[in-house]
Amino acid sequence: MRPPSPAPVAARHPLPDALRALALIGVLMVNAAGYAWAPSGPLMGRAVPESDAAAWLVQGLQAGLLQGKAYPLLAALFGMGLVWSLAGGGALAMQRSRRRMWRLLLLGVLHGTLLYFGDILTLYALCGLLALRHVTRPWRQLRATLRRTWFWACGVTLLPLVLVGVMALLGGGGPSEDAGQASSKTLAGVSGWWAFWRVNAGAYAWVNLLGLLFALPIVLALVLTGVAAGRLRWLTHRRWEAQRQWLATRLLWPLLALNLVYGAAMVFGTQTPREHHAWLEAVGPFLCMPLALCLTAAAAQGWARGQRRWAERLAPLGRRTLSVYIFHSAWCALLFSGAGWGWHPGTVALAALTLALWSAAWGAARQTVRPWPLEAWLARRP
Repeated sequence: MRPPSPAPVAARHPLPDALRALALIGVLMVNAAGYAWAPSGPLMGRAVPESDAAAWLVQGLQAGLLQGKAYPLLAALFGMGLVWSLAGGGALAMQRSRRRMWRLLLLGVLHGTLLYFGDILTLYALCGLLALRHVTRPWRQLRATLRRTWFWACGVTLLPLVLVGVMALLGGGGPSEDAGQASSKTLAGVSGWWAFWRVNAGAYAWVNLLGLLFALPIVLALVLTGVAAGRLRWLTHRRWEAQRQWLATRLLWPLLALNLVYGAAMVFGTQTPREHHAWLEAVGPFLCMPLALCLTAAAAQGWARGQRRWAERLAPLGRRTLSVYIFHSAWCALLFSGAGWGWHPGTVALAALTLALWSAAWGAARQTVRPWPLEAWLARRP
């Protein structure tokens, strides 16, 4: 059966927006956890204080449940959004979508250079510009492009494992990094805003140079998967109910258990030689992306069975994730960087503070009718 082409959408569906709001928790928590140690330290930072079992537990749960799960979901939802933005709009809608991508790219460059080197908006904008060429193509062409993109993405994902293996055989990898080593090269260790921008902008340039080689194929494959899912109405159509049910029941729990083990290994890996941690980071996508898919399927099944109130309540925040993301980076720079206040809260306190920020943003979003400034600017017509 031929899948439907993009069709006009009567109203914005709350489920994708609710999923964005939930994925935002992962983005904020992971970025905050590793902020003081970035860009040269462990991805999730270290448990603080090291003698506190609660700090280790919280960090392990963050690594197991959140690390690497948000960006696949957000990238796929980004692709779905491209489908809906072009639905029934013709050439004018395509022009507007391209304009939004260029604005998003500008915002990503500014955000990555000035606030947080780990910006993801740059990659989303580049992948959006590439994906727009395929959104309205016949299904056979889109499917062929999706297969080729995933073939390339899987090869790129396997490459770090190969490199780590070669380094292990050659005896490379270097010594483990000490907690205080190269503190002047971390965002928390800089002194003054000029030093902060120099370290941050340099890391942003380096990360995106590597990202074009290693991350862009993966993100593009996820965005195109979202395009296909949007056209197939995978989140909501009854024809996919059996597939979603299988993912949500048969595959979800084994993957969840494996990811919790992975999270514990990530946390304890910060105390081991660097090459051990490199193995964990390299294997992460093979555990994190499937779990993100299964969690999405579980949420879609809940919606199909009438459990919709949670999505309707979260949807307002999902329409304003861009503003919250940028605000959170500014918040981290002002509170935790050496150029700002230089505050170093413990792991538990930092997690609680981040959840409080997300909750405050949710409350504000529910009281707001109009788009927030960044969302309004992105959608503004010339």
